[in-house]
Amino acid sequence: MPLSLQRSINQSIVINGDIIITVRQSLFEGSVELQVSAPNNMRIDRAEIHKRREAEKGRSWRLPRLHRNPPMNDRYLAADKPAANKATTLFKGTTISFRRRRSQESSTSLSENCSTP
Repeated sequence: MPLSLQRSINQSIVINGDIIITVRQSLFEGSVELQVSAPNNMRIDRAEIHKRREAEKGRSWRLPRLHRNPPMNDRYLAADKPAANKATTLFKGTTISFRRRRSQESSTSLSENCSTP
């Protein structure tokens, strides 16, 4: 059975000696503002955020998109010539190339189709 406590404004609850929960103010009927003091390595979430995080743990992750803006005039657009060891991003069909410093001729490229939002 969970523990139920009553606290007034500016009164606190101490948990395990290092977590302090203080009632700061009553916002409106049935709602209060709480202040939580806890060690930095401890995650503190509202219950609905905690449930969402737990549900997302089992989902597979996806790589982030390389660009967010759609292509202009449906053409390939390239950035200025990249410096050594920089990636080149083209819109519509995404091409990423990596250049090694030791050899000017050796390069690796990766191409994939990427849909724009």
